[in-house]
Amino acid sequence: MSKKISVLTGKCPAITFAVAAVVLSAAAFPAGRLAPAAAQQTPGGQRDGFTDQDSRRAPRDFRPTDRPDRAPSTKKDGKSASAVPPKPIPQRLRPPGGSSVPQGGAEKAKLLDQLYAHLATAESEAVANRIAAAIEHIWQASGSDTLNLLIERARRAATEKKPEMALKLLDRAALLAPDHPEVFHQRAALHFSQNNLRASVGDLRRVLALEPNHYKAMETLGQIFKEMGQKKAALEFYRKLYLVHPNMSGAKTTLEELERDVDGQES
Repeated sequence: MSKKISVLTGKCPAITFAVAAVVLSAAAFPAGRLAPAAAQQTPGGQRDGFTDQDSRRAPRDFRPTDRPDRAPSTKKDGKSASAVPPKPIPQRLRPPGGSSVPQGGAEKAKLLDQLYAHLATAESEAVANRIAAAIEHIWQASGSDTLNLLIERARRAATEKKPEMALKLLDRAALLAPDHPEVFHQRAALHFSQNNLRASVGDLRRVLALEPNHYKAMETLGQIFKEMGQKKAALEFYRKLYLVHPNMSGAKTTLEELERDVDGQES
């Protein structure tokens, strides 16, 4: 166990025990990838220009049912399984009185700030992925069984090709928890699956308004704008993404590609 902690803290002696504990507990989650502090307009002041009928190839890893850290809901004894909350930190790894995720908003924000700092300076992709898994663990922790259940049922409805039902459930979740980014992240995925890009982009911007360092939302917005041919807007999101999570798979390559394309357009 001490060896695992040293991997994460070798070059960051100031990392707190709480951060190491969250990272280790979340290491069991694959660091899957899907996404406002972002402006409501694209760079240059132009509107997005999306219509609900716009249809483009889906950005990689952005699907309404894509939650690599949770297995699909199953039935037990003929009854639907209830929503599965994020996996808690093992008791042996918690400081005295510690919980899986801080319940107070200030404590949660402080822990995320520490994790983001380590994510931005991670010495390798492997270390960055473990830190990212911990961050995503915290993103998903709503602290509400009702909210977890609504999101899980919405995901199941989307899987069963019932988008109208899924949208109603996510709308209820958004009313119940308007400050929980995961609700809007899931709803953005659902809108995208229905080719409603305007609504999808709007929800992704809302995610960034609630969690400015949400690198998955940045990546997805960048991919959408890239597919739409709005490469300057895509570049802005990838630059922000690279500052937060420079070791994210494919981020540097895409950033450099967009920089070459944009520089070529402006020269």
